[in-house]
Amino acid sequence: MDKSLARIARNWTAWGDKDPLFAVLSEDGHKGNLWDEDEFFATGRHEIDEVLEELQVLGVTPQKGSALDFGCGVGRLTQALGDHFESCVGVDIAPSMIERANGFNRHGGRCEYVVNASPDLSTFPDETFDFVYSNIVLQHMPSDLSTGYMREFVRVLRPGGVAVFTCPSRPGAGPGTKEQLRRAVKEAIRLVANAAGRIVSTTPFPRMDMHCVPQEQVEDLLRRSGADLVEARVIPWGEPLWVTVKYTAQAPAQATSA
Repeated sequence: MDKSLARIARNWTAWGDKDPLFAVLSEDGHKGNLWDEDEFFATGRHEIDEVLEELQVLGVTPQKGSALDFGCGVGRLTQALGDHFESCVGVDIAPSMIERANGFNRHGGRCEYVVNASPDLSTFPDETFDFVYSNIVLQHMPSDLSTGYMREFVRVLRPGGVAVFTCPSRPGAGPGTKEQLRRAVKEAIRLVANAAGRIVSTTPFPRMDMHCVPQEQVEDLLRRSGADLVEARVIPWGEPLWVTVKYTAQAPAQATSA
């Protein structure tokens, strides 16, 4: 496995064992397995309902056949997608997350969870999904990996299918000096503890790495991949540390013969 992917898999598998719901949705007051499960999954239903309503306004409503949730974690959004699509698939790099997602599945065989430890989505043929969704996921991997997955989102879309995903485009204002020092000390402790933990195959302090891809690069990538860029909109996530963009892209409709 690629070294970057191996590091990501190690960290997120540890999160899946340690505090999976907070790792998926890191809101204040919920760290330490303090998420109420019903409340947690309700946030997913609200998010997907809102996204599908936004697509209607944009005039790019996808067919309701199949949906892909990339970076699904424990299935917060996959389960919500299952309320709208005939079938849904959640993929994640962490086996511990997939195990928990299967335990939360309420859609039976209409919902499938897959461990994907490859730098692509080669498990799925071209034109498999009507809708691809990925939120607060791509920022946790280096740009060479995230942009590769963006290309794959387009490849697996059916004609007329829609992909919606978020990715930071650049750092924001950043923390003050005091906060920077606190974070540096915390990171030094984390590095030492995790290095020691690897001797006994544990990761006591899993990381959530952050990366960005310039908006111009993402927009060019989508066009070169054959997708139509419907919208690229800055959203209030990660402020003031990051400027995050939500992208909506659509695969061209299949040409009809004369």
